[in-house]
Amino acid sequence: MPDQVRCFRCGTVLIADGGVAIIPPRMARWKRPFRRASRVLRSSFGQLDPKVEQAVSSAGGIFVDIALGLIPGLPFVITGRFGKLWLVLVWLVLAVVGVWSYGHPIGMWCIGLAAAVHAWLIITSRIWPLLKTYVDRLAVVLVTAGALTGMYLCLPRLFIPGFALIRSPIEVPVLQVHEGDVLIATRLAMPPVRGMLVTVRASRFAVPYGHGLARSGPGGIALGQVIGLPGEVVEVRADGFYINGSQLDSKLYPVPTWLAGRQAMVRLDQDEYFVAMQYRIAGQLPNDTRLPGNACRVKAEQIVGQVALRWWPLARRGRIRLEQWTGSLG
Repeated sequence: MPDQVRCFRCGTVLIADGGVAIIPPRMARWKRPFRRASRVLRSSFGQLDPKVEQAVSSAGGIFVDIALGLIPGLPFVITGRFGKLWLVLVWLVLAVVGVWSYGHPIGMWCIGLAAAVHAWLIITSRIWPLLKTYVDRLAVVLVTAGALTGMYLCLPRLFIPGFALIRSPIEVPVLQVHEGDVLIATRLAMPPVRGMLVTVRASRFAVPYGHGLARSGPGGIALGQVIGLPGEVVEVRADGFYINGSQLDSKLYPVPTWLAGRQAMVRLDQDEYFVAMQYRIAGQLPNDTRLPGNACRVKAEQIVGQVALRWWPLARRGRIRLEQWTGSLG
C-alpha cells in the first residue's frame, strides 16, 4: 500500500529507495536462547517441519511467560504492555491485606483473590488466545489460582525455619495469650525454659485413655507451656503446680482445665519435660494419678518449636518475649 512503512503481520520496517529493503525488528532478548536452540536442532537433525518448529517456539514462549509471570506483571513490563498494570496494583493491595490478616478468614479470602488476579495476569499474557471455550478458560484460571494459593501458603515455611500457624487451645493471661488466639511458632532456637510456649510433635507420643481424652491442636502439632525441666519433680495440686515442693505462680503457670482438681506427682528423667497441654474430655476420665504424667511428659526431641508472635487478634499482635516474665521465676 502507498505510504505503508510497516508490515501488518510481522511489524518489519519497509524502506522504498529504488528497490524495497526489509529491515526485520530486533528479536527480544528472552527469545534469543530459543532461536539458538532451534538452530542447534536444525544443524543436528536437519530442517524441522515448520509446524513442529512453530509449536516448539510457541511452547517455549509460553513457558518463559509462565516463569516470568511468577512475578506479577513482569511479562507485561518486559514487552511494554502497560495497559494491565492496574491489575498488579489490585494484586498488591489484596496480597498486603492478606498477609496482614493472615490466619483470619478475611486474610484467607484476600490471599485467594490475590492468587486469582495473579493467575489472570499469567494466563492473559499468552495462554488465553489458545483456549477456545469458556469452560477451558475457567478451568485453567481455577487450577492456576489453586496452585498459586498453595505456593503463597508455603512461602513462609521457605523463609522462616519451623514456621507454623497455631490456634491456641490454652490460656496464659500474663502473656496476653487466650484461647482461640492465632500464634506463630518458629524453630526452637534455645533449650526450653520454664514458662515457654512450645510446639510438640504430637505424632511421637500416644494420647492416653483414647476414649476419655482427645488432644487439642491441629494436625500433628500440639501447643503447651513448659512447667517442669529435666530431673525435676512436678506436682499437680488443687491450687496449682509445684516444682520440687515449691509452688509456682498460678498466673504465670495456669493449670489446664482438664487437670483442675487432680493430684499427681511426676518425676522427670534427664531428657524429659513436663509440658502442660490442653486436652478435650470426651468421656469419663479415670481417677488415675498417672494420668497427668502420661499426658504431659514429653521427650526433649519431641519439642520442635517455640511461639514467637501473637498474630491475631490484631489488637494484641506482638512478640512474646521471655524476659517479660522470667525474672519472677523460681
